[in-house]
Amino acid sequence: MNILGIGPLLAAVGGGSFALIFLLQHVSGIAIPLPPPEREYFSAFGILLIAIGIYFWISSALLISTAFHSHRLETSGVYRLSRNPLYAAFIVFIVPGIALLCNDLLIFAASFAMFAAFKLRIAQEEEFLRKEFGKEFQQYAQNVAQLIPFIKV
Repeated sequence: MNILGIGPLLAAVGGGSFALIFLLQHVSGIAIPLPPPEREYFSAFGILLIAIGIYFWISSALLISTAFHSHRLETSGVYRLSRNPLYAAFIVFIVPGIALLCNDLLIFAASFAMFAAFKLRIAQEEEFLRKEFGKEFQQYAQNVAQLIPFIKV
């Protein structure tokens, strides 16, 4: 296991999903905009989600880099809210924030594609962590949500 984990897979799935969505929209002209009165509120909420996502991404990248090189299980900071805050940054916050900010609900499809790819591959990372950290990881996994903060799925 390397420090990038399944990040490259998520980048490929997310980037591919975005490209496919934009291509289909360009060819078909189909879009799913939000209704006008609520649009401004959703745009503001989108900006908030993106800001939270950027915080999650930067914070988790800094924390995991240090933990990876010192060979310890990171459980502090944003890792108290999600076992995978780097992935959550994009799947839960940034991509949905972009969808709301761009007023295009089809962009949410990229988040769902990334979530599906994540769920298929997360078992590999967690098996590695179980072998490396044993009971410490097991206890951590029981107490902290896998992806979406505060929601154990």
